[in-house]
Amino acid sequence: MGETIVVGADGSGPSRAAIDWAIARAAAVDADVELIHVVDERWLGLQDAQDNEVRDHAAAVLAAELNRIRMLPTGPVVNGPAVNGPVVTGRVVVGLPSKALMDASVDADLLVIGTHKTGFTYGRAFGSKFSSLASQSRCAVAFIPEMFGRTRRGVAAVADARNGGLQAIEFATAEAVRTGQDLALIAAWEGDSFVHRRTDSRAVSLATATSAARNVDTRVCVRTRISDSALSDALITASTSASVLVLARPGTAPDDQTLSTNHDVLANISSPVIVLGVTRAHRQSRSLVERP
Repeated sequence: MGETIVVGADGSGPSRAAIDWAIARAAAVDADVELIHVVDERWLGLQDAQDNEVRDHAAAVLAAELNRIRMLPTGPVVNGPAVNGPVVTGRVVVGLPSKALMDASVDADLLVIGTHKTGFTYGRAFGSKFSSLASQSRCAVAFIPEMFGRTRRGVAAVADARNGGLQAIEFATAEAVRTGQDLALIAAWEGDSFVHRRTDSRAVSLATATSAARNVDTRVCVRTRISDSALSDALITASTSASVLVLARPGTAPDDQTLSTNHDVLANISSPVIVLGVTRAHRQSRSLVERP
């Protein structure tokens, strides 16, 4: 059974950036792509004529997007057998947008979402739509900003091999080797309180993470960075030049700050960011990035 990448498609600039990124990735890893256009269920049920108009508009948006991608240089094949590029299909679903996308991607290997850069906020709450997808989706989720430099280099990840951090290192390592890029492992302060700075474990974290990456693939070229900033700031800085930033899924430990760190990074997204999923993360780290 082949891999599947699901992409949210609504005709917007960020959505098109996400689709183009997903198709290029699918071509590289031999995956299929499915575009999902969500009709918000809150727009329906008022009157039949309006419902028909909403559904017709959704079908037209999806058809226009499928027509557009036929012209992409990666050579996708729309609704037909693959020849030189990935197979791309599309469907319209009805529901609440975030839940509908999660439901549509429940058996997928990667969900790809386009997003606007929203500006920095230190986030203890996890309220934005794209952040909730990162927290709740079963598969990995890639967030793609509308504008990002195509000449970026390097795969970045947190130098933390605890819990979900190890899966993120494994995924990032395989991605770096597959694409012929360096792996940047970043160690920084986990919080902005001086309490966290009484014991400096950043160098130890880097050594452990580097060893974990080389255990995944000895071919990986690891570059380490120690930052004096809070972790979210350090990751935001790294993402300004990286081709992709890989983040772990938040854990359940009371002192786990992954949730707030991911929120802050996604609020300042400037490069593609992949947040690993909960049930298929390990399989994805082997399958989506280690195709021969």
